[in-house]
Amino acid sequence: MKAKEAMSIRAGQEPRILIAAQDDDRTTALIAELVIQIQPQITHVSTVEDARLAVKTTRPTLIIADQYLDDGYGMDLIPRDASLLTPVILIKEHIDPDRLLQAMRLGVADVFEQPIDPDEVIAAIARLHRRESIRQRDERRARRLRRMSSKLIRDRRDLRQRVDLICNDIVVAYRQLAEKVVSSPVWTATNDNPRQRA
Repeated sequence: MKAKEAMSIRAGQEPRILIAAQDDDRTTALIAELVIQIQPQITHVSTVEDARLAVKTTRPTLIIADQYLDDGYGMDLIPRDASLLTPVILIKEHIDPDRLLQAMRLGVADVFEQPIDPDEVIAAIARLHRRESIRQRDERRARRLRRMSSKLIRDRRDLRQRVDLICNDIVVAYRQLAEKVVSSPVWTATNDNPRQRA
């Protein structure tokens, strides 16, 4: 992977990666490549329980989970209610179609079969980072649009109230003027009739 691509992963904030996998040579090789190419903060655990605690304490931007952990499965880290917003990459020894389908239904961002190529994982992380950057940008735009819409609605309401006040003032002023004209000693009903003037 080119250094330029690796740097794009780090744009905005430093990646915090939680790796839930067995402590073996393959995991060590993956961590080494991640450190070299991305330079993230890495938390490595080997159980589902430790991974759940690490999610709460470290707030990772990405989770890489092995399918088989000491006390369960990597997919157990994904809540069934979709409350986990952090993308999860699943690493499996053998990918069978049923498990793959279940992982996709749960919202796994990507699945890799062992032995994995660290460059492929890093490319997937870069894609996820770009997707997250776009999502955050769209979210910021939507928030700005909502603020502008709210301001526009408030301004329109204020303008309508001001126009109503001005119209009421005009009606009151016209009524007062009409009352003054009618009560004027020089005005009579016949003065206003053009036929009688002729």
